[in-house]
Amino acid sequence: MKSVEQKVNLHIYHAPAHKTGRQLLTQKNVDIAVVIVSFAGLISAIAFLLTMR
Repeated sequence: MKSVEQKVNLHIYHAPAHKTGRQLLTQKNVDIAVVIVSFAGLISAIAFLLTMR
């Protein structure tokens, strides 16, 4: 049996960050927005369950 070796070179491409003006959708802003929406959903679910009586 022949052993077959495959050499895989993975090159991860990182796009350069264009810093033209203020960026609204940075990763930090997206994370903050997700946390706020998650808390809003949690509060909404709690309010719904409390008023279900």
